[in-house]
Amino acid sequence: NRLSGGQLRRVGVAGALVHGARVLLLDEPTAGMDPYQRRVFRDILRGLTGDVRVLLSTHDVADLAEEADHVTVMYGGTVLHHGNTDTFLTHTPPGTLAGRAAEAAYTELLRSRGVAA
Repeated sequence: NRLSGGQLRRVGVAGALVHGARVLLLDEPTAGMDPYQRRVFRDILRGLTGDVRVLLSTHDVADLAEEADHVTVMYGGTVLHHGNTDTFLTHTPPGTLAGRAAEAAYTELLRSRGVAA
């Protein structure tokens, strides 16, 4: 009862790694974290070495923009994009601020597929 949500998530990742997990399945791992906690958590993931793979499900596109090698975007059960992060970011409209590129790419991808206005 004394750990924050962010601390609990970090302990969960540590526990999985101690037991030799080669795949981490993370569902909304930074939900409810403040910006500092998100940064610490991302740094932990970035520091993973060896054959550990991370599968991340998130609605926070900032998570994927900084950390993901590959991105799959699904909407209504349909895959709209599957490929590397750089290819995903090509959907970013010109003139978008760098810190908003992933969010803008996601929005443009949905718009271009006719699932968002």
